[in-house]
Amino acid sequence: KSILIRTGKLFSFKTKQSLIISNLGAVKEDFASDGIENLTFNLNVSKKVPLNIGVISYGGQTVISFTRKVKDTLFEQEFNKLLQADDITPTVIGNGR
Repeated sequence: KSILIRTGKLFSFKTKQSLIISNLGAVKEDFASDGIENLTFNLNVSKKVPLNIGVISYGGQTVISFTRKVKDTLFEQEFNKLLQADDITPTVIGNGR
């Protein structure tokens, strides 16, 4: 198996990976007592992987953060449409870029 994968990589000059999603999971720490209101889990982007998604749950809420190298926001817009179609109203916070 490993030999076949390595052989295939020899003929592939560009990565086939488009994004990474990582789930830190449920955080059981009581951050509210420390005055912390929000947590995010951000992943670094690169030339080969221009979009990453981090997921963290705490205090009864789930935060999904998108980090991207590209300017296009279509992925996030479509993701929010899927949530809204399931009667989930997301709160969107951005950095204005």
